[in-house]
Amino acid sequence: MLNMLRLDYFNVKNQVNLRMIVLYAALVAFAYSAMGVYGVAFALLPISSLLIIEPFSAGQNGLDKLYSTLPISRNQVVYSRYLYALTIYLGLIVFFLLVGIILGTVLEDNINLADFVPILAGMFLISALVAFAIYPITFKHGYKKARVLAMFVPIFGPMAIFAILNLQGIEIDITQISAAAFVGVSAVHFVLFATVWLLLLGCSIKFSCKLYRQRDF
Repeated sequence: MLNMLRLDYFNVKNQVNLRMIVLYAALVAFAYSAMGVYGVAFALLPISSLLIIEPFSAGQNGLDKLYSTLPISRNQVVYSRYLYALTIYLGLIVFFLLVGIILGTVLEDNINLADFVPILAGMFLISALVAFAIYPITFKHGYKKARVLAMFVPIFGPMAIFAILNLQGIEIDITQISAAAFVGVSAVHFVLFATVWLLLLGCSIKFSCKLYRQRDF
């Protein structure tokens, strides 16, 4: 499984080009212009959604066709993709934490880590839930058919919502939302939420395995 994980990373490395880097920078710039330094955390959702789908795009599912000819169970491929997504999320959390601190320092925009870190944690949980929905569809239909949902909805959906709210003159206080979501949460509620999150992960993996086994290449 680790070899498949390395292949996924190698494929993503080959897919990342100047156009994608410009797109990522534009997403971060849009988030910052809309919500300030705390908004940078919200770029985690669209960028992670782009990156987690990339392993499926190699030669239009070339890696998956290769795996189908090798003595590798399809469940192993599914597990490696979910592990890949998890490592991408954790890496992006560290990256955006550094970006937020640097932007806050350079642009003299005061940043409170006690607020920023929970926002990043919340975006990780939301982004992971998006992945739980995207992966079964992609394992069933492949990259070409699923990329509209997997790539554009997480990008243009939040952008459209914020654009509409701005047109209506509605201001979003990210720190208040974060405080309402994380401050004062009891241990019981946290355990309950974590249990539901893990159950959704398990259901997503189960559906992905089932749909991937039924797929023809």
